[in-house]
Amino acid sequence: MIKTKKAYHVLDDKELWEKDGPDFFHSIWITNNFKCRNMGMKEAFNNSKCISGCIIDDSIKDSLIFTFFDTVQYGLDEDQFVEISYETLLECCCEEVEIVYCDENQKNKGD
Repeated sequence: MIKTKKAYHVLDDKELWEKDGPDFFHSIWITNNFKCRNMGMKEAFNNSKCISGCIIDDSIKDSLIFTFFDTVQYGLDEDQFVEISYETLLECCCEEVEIVYCDENQKNKGD
C-alpha cells in the first residue's frame, strides 16, 4: 500500500542565512550520545551526525540536537555547546515535506 508521511527538511546553512534564520555556522547535529553535552566541539562532532540539509521525521525527537558557537565566529572566550529542542528545530530550521512510501506490511495485499 502506498502511504504518505509528514517529515521535515532541515535547512542547510545557506538556506537558513537566506531565510534570515538563526546563524548556525557549524550546522545542526544530532546524536544519541548525551555525553556530547560535555565534549569539546571536535569530539562532539565525531560522535554525531550532521543533519543540516537532511530529511528527518519525529523519530529523532528524543535525541540530542545541538550546534556549537565557537570563539572565532561568535567572539566567545571558549566554544559553547548549544542544545536545540526538537520543537525549536521544527519552528526555526525546517520545512515540512511529505514522503511517499510503500508500506511493506501491506504490500501484495491488494490495497
